[in-house]
Amino acid sequence: MTGALGLIDRYQNYRVRRWLVQEQRTVGMLTGWRSQRRRRLLVPAVGIALPGIAAAGVLRALDLRAAPLVALVALLLFLPSWTMLRIASSGQDHAPTRCSTNWRSPTATRPGPRAWPSPNP
Repeated sequence: MTGALGLIDRYQNYRVRRWLVQEQRTVGMLTGWRSQRRRRLLVPAVGIALPGIAAAGVLRALDLRAAPLVALVALLLFLPSWTMLRIASSGQDHAPTRCSTNWRSPTATRPGPRAWPSPNP
């Protein structure tokens, strides 16, 4: 069992190193787009492009000629906006546990339960 834990720990350490290297690569990219306001502009673009890709699939299934054009437009909108959104948001959603900003040590003490007032006085 120790070997399996050692393997898991080594893999987690590898993920952390790989994520830190990737973070260093993208730290200087799209610095003007890292504000929340600008990132919120990219989300609707991705949200519009995804149904466009789905519509292209439906058009293709129906064997309509417009399918390639719809797919091309949707993909030309999706790929840059998705890439910019991933870079601007710093990829925190797939960060290893040890790199996450909300990671807490297993030995950390948890705050006690809140003392809520009783509904029946």
